[in-house]
Amino acid sequence: MPESRFWVGRVGEQRVASAALLSLAVFATSAGVAAAAPQLPASAGGQWSPVYDWEPQLACPSPDVHSDISAGALLPIGMHRGKVLFWRESCNSSTVQTYLFDPDVPGNLITITHPTLASDLFCAGFSWDSQGQLVVAGGNPNGTTNAKETYFFSPTALNLILSDVNTGARFVHGSQAWQRVDDMHDSRYYPSLCPLNRRAFGSAFEGGGHLVVGGSPNPHPVPAPTEPCHYQYHQYSNEPTVVWQQVASQTANPPPTVYWNQRVMYPARSSAVPASPAIPVPFDRYDLLGNLVAPTAIDPTPNIETYPRMFQLSDLNLNFRQHIFVANDLPTFANLLQLPNPDGMAWTIRPPYGTQTDWRLQEAPRGFERFYGTAVMLHTSIHKNRILTFGGARNHGTPSDPNWQIVPEVQEFVIPGGQLSSQGTWITKSTGLNQARIHANAVILPTGEVLVVGGGSIVGSCDAGAGNPVFTPELYTIGLPGASGASTVVMNATNPVPGGSLQAPRLYHSMATLLADGRVLLAGGETYPPPLFAASGKNGEIFSPPYLFQGPRPTIGSAAAATSFSTESATSTFSMTVAHDGPLDRVVLLRPSAVTHAFDIDQRYIELEFTPGGSSTLTRHTVTAPREDLGPPGWYMLFVVHVVNGNRIPSNAWWIHIS
Repeated sequence: MPESRFWVGRVGEQRVASAALLSLAVFATSAGVAAAAPQLPASAGGQWSPVYDWEPQLACPSPDVHSDISAGALLPIGMHRGKVLFWRESCNSSTVQTYLFDPDVPGNLITITHPTLASDLFCAGFSWDSQGQLVVAGGNPNGTTNAKETYFFSPTALNLILSDVNTGARFVHGSQAWQRVDDMHDSRYYPSLCPLNRRAFGSAFEGGGHLVVGGSPNPHPVPAPTEPCHYQYHQYSNEPTVVWQQVASQTANPPPTVYWNQRVMYPARSSAVPASPAIPVPFDRYDLLGNLVAPTAIDPTPNIETYPRMFQLSDLNLNFRQHIFVANDLPTFANLLQLPNPDGMAWTIRPPYGTQTDWRLQEAPRGFERFYGTAVMLHTSIHKNRILTFGGARNHGTPSDPNWQIVPEVQEFVIPGGQLSSQGTWITKSTGLNQARIHANAVILPTGEVLVVGGGSIVGSCDAGAGNPVFTPELYTIGLPGASGASTVVMNATNPVPGGSLQAPRLYHSMATLLADGRVLLAGGETYPPPLFAASGKNGEIFSPPYLFQGPRPTIGSAAAATSFSTESATSTFSMTVAHDGPLDRVVLLRPSAVTHAFDIDQRYIELEFTPGGSSTLTRHTVTAPREDLGPPGWYMLFVVHVVNGNRIPSNAWWIHIS
């Protein structure tokens, strides 16, 4: 196209205003929306944006091919900081198109122009590294790839945004944004990449890195059911990828010659698993009392399957040095593995460092499988390593004759005194969700509350697809550790139109992410079965929590752009000025999102110690940086929260790099 058809926005596209562009900025259903429940004032129930329709941009050339959004990651650096990276299901099963979502111009996605990727990233695992690059590994195996590929996405390699003055289409050149690096050793479909803290695996990986866990090497296609599901993958194929690998941090000293290191753990499986190449580190499995658990006929090895909901624990005075906690995987899945007496299982993994390596089984009460539930981890001021799971489904039937029931339970794994012992246990919170749901997203807000949103209330027959969309979000307060103190408040909903189609269900493949201004973006959602939810995978909406309508917000006037972690021997502090109308309640860090399949593996909530600087409306505070075992190095959103009329109200985010 002639160059005259394009114009360039200012740095970072601070404002992109043109009649052609703004005419495409917002889409909302024209039908009136009738509330299924009384609508609360925004200060009590929050407020919804219109539904933003991206169908014209995301549709494949062939109308019968899906191209739904499956992943989102909040950019922490560069001129496009605060925008969200999307990618969609491939239109031709081999290439992926990527986009930016701009919260300031939400109705018009920005296409990233880049060379064709050799992989289908639709079901990849991904996480932000210490330098603000997204590490993306695995995905959909197909005729040309085997899901071993690994990419780095660099936000700083994106240029200024261009716009077609005739159509309003927006795009950004990013020919160097996606860089393929070394392949993993094994093909992985639905893996998780767990970001590691600075001390993980000793000095060889000083600077963090990632551990890839789970995934299936060979998801077998199975015959489509009678109802019109567009495809069905038997991703739980009894063939989990049991090898673990770690991707080294680029800040390692000396720098790694390859990004993936050796195979670091391999379960002692049956003879059906090839023994070559050599297994470098076998492991044993222990119960909570430390007793060795012998393999049985029905459970020969404790496989971790697909998209495990996993977190690295705080050391807690070395009791958990380097431990990785898996709250559940998909499907946690004794029932789908044709095993009797399914348990809801979770694992504590101690990867190899020194001469020690093991993992420990943390069993939930029998039947608490939490199939497609979700999980969060918070380091609050009164308790570290607070891991909670929300909803999911359990099978009260058999593998061949399932009887799925969606559950409303919220469970917390409690570790009294920070010791991994027989007292560590899953506890069902006294207050669960108001609405049982599967495939829901859980977003930690700066106030420490958890927004639980989307999902469905029945298990559909199309693969893992859910049905009966849940439109009403809940704001969940986790309370004290254990069963006590929890509460939930129902928010305003995006509601069905009476007699018409449903508006924006968020089911399988949906995602939700906290934006830097405190709002929450919801997008995507599988379209099972078409055409009932035909548009949900290609649209999004923004929820504004009640705290945005409860009074003036505090403002961070200045703070450090970078700081270092506190260590066992040295405390790191930084100065911050805040304009606030009420007493400061807390100072918190939140990692930018990396969310797919209703789980954000990068989500961390860390409360910080701070020393108030006075009673004036503009005060200087001294903030203590977190200990190096509380989170991985990298970029964080810093929020302050003040209290006005009894309400906790957060600031916008201040971006800070912690190393």
